Amino acid sequence: MACGLTNLVIPASVNSIGSDAFNLCDELTSLYFTGNAPAVDSTVFAGDTKATAYYLYGTTGWNSPFDGLPTTLWLPFSYVTNAGSITLTGCTVPAGTAIIIPPTLNGLPVTSIASDAFNDLDLVSVTIPDTVTNLGNDSFSYSGFGSVTIPGSVLGLGTGVFEDDYNLTNAVILDGSTSIGFDMFFDCPNLVQATIPGSVTNLGTGAFGNCKNLTGIYFTGNAPATNSSIFAGDSKATVYYLPGTTGWGTNFAGAATALWLPQIQTSDGGFGVQNRQFGFNLSWAGGQVVEVDACTNLANPVWTPLQTLTLTNGAYYFSEPQWTNYPARFYRLTSP
Repeated sequence: MACGLTNLVIPASVNSIGSDAFNLCDELTSLYFTGNAPAVDSTVFAGDTKATAYYLYGTTGWNSPFDGLPTTLWLPFSYVTNAGSITLTGCTVPAGTAIIIPPTLNGLPVTSIASDAFNDLDLVSVTIPDTVTNLGNDSFSYSGFGSVTIPGSVLGLGTGVFEDDYNLTNAVILDGSTSIGFDMFFDCPNLVQATIPGSVTNLGTGAFGNCKNLTGIYFTGNAPATNSSIFAGDSKATVYYLPGTTGWGTNFAGAATALWLPQIQTSDGGFGVQNRQFGFNLSWAGGQVVEVDACTNLANPVWTPLQTLTLTNGAYYFSEPQWTNYPARFYRLTSP
């Protein structure tokens, strides 16, 4: 019996499809997969002679044919071409989709995201390629994803780019961007932390305003120009700055300040004995150099350098195989 389906969206949460699930759906023409290719057997699409499987850029496991179906890259974007580059103007995907924006479309670089292009899409996440140099006004507002990394290639940041993103918890701006726009993260109620590179020299009015759960804003460079409204309504916010940077006082734009120092992580599952070695994860700003020292007596410490390392991505796992050679062992982090 024919199943009557013509189009179907398969969410990313589906990692397996049972036998005969879409057998003899002879009117089925399009299956849109929002995640990686699920496990299937040869009966799933048997008899579906008109169907094509569409998959999103950046997902994995796709071959053609896929269980007998031809496959096609699904590019759910509307766009315009201007001077040999692409500006994305819209996107049509189901709620809960993770979007990876491709660096090129039709052989041309994707360089701009137009105003409102991804507005109110309720996305899980978005990945922005480093071909993009401009984010338009409200381009991702109300989009709902949990974290975002803005590549350093983005020099133009419009008004309210991530305004009212209710699920956003973490925002990272990579080195290269020079300013943060007016109301860029305004009213993101669950934003907990943000990282701002040294290349940023100006923070726009209300950029982090009304982010009521914002607790840590981490600056890797000197204090940028700003005004008193930048953290308006953010009663929990603390601004952290690196040793050797300038322009910081006890207060920055109404937020308390504190020195940003390397940290040993004690509650992330990496702290303790693993594979007969004692170790821990440490975190700090990317590119910083950390020295791990150890001693055996805190009452009269003689610190011995164990390792000097660079935190390429802001984190490192340290372990010491000789820890059992000492009656007690204590560690500290320093900046050599």
